[in-house]
Amino acid sequence: MRRHSFTTLIAIALVTAGALSAGTMSFDYTTTGTIGGSPPNIVFNPQSTAVTGSTNAIGDALGLALGSFTLTKPGGNTTINYNNIFTLDLIFAAPTVSGSTTFDALLSGTLMNGTGPSGVDLVFSPSSKVFNLTSPSTDWFRFNVHNILGMDNSAGGPATYYLTGEITDAQGNFAPAAVPE
Repeated sequence: MRRHSFTTLIAIALVTAGALSAGTMSFDYTTTGTIGGSPPNIVFNPQSTAVTGSTNAIGDALGLALGSFTLTKPGGNTTINYNNIFTLDLIFAAPTVSGSTTFDALLSGTLMNGTGPSGVDLVFSPSSKVFNLTSPSTDWFRFNVHNILGMDNSAGGPATYYLTGEITDAQGNFAPAAVPE
């Protein structure tokens, strides 16, 4: 009897694992983004060239480009204090996702002229979101956006900071990419 229960548990585990299996998911996306209040000396450069790829066998794709921020030094004895909302929007050409694809962050800190102690942070809250695919509706993946802490431009020309993210835990029975004839 005990052996039968153990066999049943293994069968249930295998069926559950198969139903929730990670898979290789193809993706294609670009980004847009806006900084509320249009603060000076910082610009978001969206990922306007499509990023195309696929997750690995366990459903992850790491180090994905989402755009960049360029900071320039303020002139004179100017200090710029940031307390602005940044909205990032992921635009997926593939896969087709349902629901909102936006992430909100707080851009905060101080940018000083010269060699003063500058520090501008970009903190997303929440920094992770689950996206459901429109078909089949049981497929999904998690997208994580990384914060950028300690951006500064105390000396020299413009400074560029790269925004990155990742797809994790892609779950479903993803169809393989079509092979052109």
